[in-house]
Amino acid sequence: MEIIYLNDEFPSHKEVYEMFYKTKGHINSTEETIYSCYWSYFKRAWYNEEFYRAGEGFEEEYRKKFG
Repeated sequence: MEIIYLNDEFPSHKEVYEMFYKTKGHINSTEETIYSCYWSYFKRAWYNEEFYRAGEGFEEEYRKKFG
């Protein structure tokens, strides 16, 4: 699988997926979709005081998907 979105514009692969998970509650989407949503989700999270709570279960889901 070729990653076309990794560059200095984005944080690590895991952080991008975590932002998607905290917003949508899953990471079952294409990598293109997950990367393309990052900055709008980042802005949404910036103004949400309770956003950090939405990450429960992310580590397990990330391990399942990427090992």
